[in-house]
Amino acid sequence: MTTLGLHANTNNMSIALLRYCREVRPSAVKLLDPNRATVDAIRAVSPGTIIIGRKYWADQRLDNYGDFRAAAVDLARASGVDYMEGHNESGLTRANASSFAGAELSLARDLNSHGIGAAIGGFSTGYLDSNLDGDRSWTHFRAAFDYMEHAGNLASGRPKCVLHFHEYSLYLQYGVHLPGSVLGPDQWDHAANRW
Repeated sequence: MTTLGLHANTNNMSIALLRYCREVRPSAVKLLDPNRATVDAIRAVSPGTIIIGRKYWADQRLDNYGDFRAAAVDLARASGVDYMEGHNESGLTRANASSFAGAELSLARDLNSHGIGAAIGGFSTGYLDSNLDGDRSWTHFRAAFDYMEHAGNLASGRPKCVLHFHEYSLYLQYGVHLPGSVLGPDQWDHAANRW
């Protein structure tokens, strides 16, 4: 088994996807709009793999988060994933950070009530610090952190709620290079590492 996971921008049972899971037995696989057949097929060839779902949702404004939450929970229940993500690369600002945390927290509680784990956040590393309040930016997400700390575990023993980051850093994702900054190990080139 490898600790390297796989993000498959598909929901079909491609031969390559199942071969990868059978041979590599990744610790996690993330599927875009997963379905039950693909989830079951992955579990059959790699039973220890954690399967994470992501509901594609083009309009990620907070004023329609309730519709997204309902669709994400329905998809998680129908597909049988272990975890479902919240918004992906949401337009997080200082003005909406606390509301965003509350929305993601509502998704986590809803998923957890059905025995499904939640992966919330979905912003890039460095995003909160750079775009909100610098070293105090994490306080805007405090309610979500408190829930993660106290939510406990699913029947599987896995945490009910985890924080997930997007797969690349703020500075390369948005083309932002801060004056005087040097690219470090947390700021890898997403264009060179996606296929």
